[in-house]
Amino acid sequence: MHYPCVVAVLLANQIHKVSEVLFLKHLDWHQQWLALNAKGSLVTYQKTSAQEVLQQGLAQQKFEHNDAVVSCTESQALILNYYRNNIVHLFVLPSLVCHSIDSLISEQIDLTLQNIDKHSQDALSVVQQSYFLNSENDPSEVMTETINKLVKLDILTVHNEVYQVLDETLFMLLKGHLDNPFDKPTLAN
Repeated sequence: MHYPCVVAVLLANQIHKVSEVLFLKHLDWHQQWLALNAKGSLVTYQKTSAQEVLQQGLAQQKFEHNDAVVSCTESQALILNYYRNNIVHLFVLPSLVCHSIDSLISEQIDLTLQNIDKHSQDALSVVQQSYFLNSENDPSEVMTETINKLVKLDILTVHNEVYQVLDETLFMLLKGHLDNPFDKPTLAN
């Protein structure tokens, strides 16, 4: 599971290039997310330091590490998508929440649990179908659980029932795991 996680973090960065320090921070967060989700699921994830996981990923020689920067070319990204696709379903729910929050912020709507949940509902069913996620659970419970985990992992904070983004860099990275589900298709698409 380590190599797909490294690839998922790298490809979630829009330009597929990130400093090693930030990359390790992102990788560590993804490992924490996997650990939270491992309870009661079929996900198994060996606890290893982010640095060790990066070294295992570099041993595959499918991306680059130069001058304290981790990166890949567009052609490497196409190949790496295969590995990312094996794990990305584990990160689409936090990505959906981040897209919902970003959309609500741009519409200047309060980031309450009710607003985030309501805004996410239509996209949630599409994401569940697209990524073969369990759709038997109550959608509001799924969103609430995801939001609570994001708070627990210090991506979001809540004060007087209004959420706020704590870590803008990681927030943007999480959005990268999923194409914006709120983009309206046009005739050109």
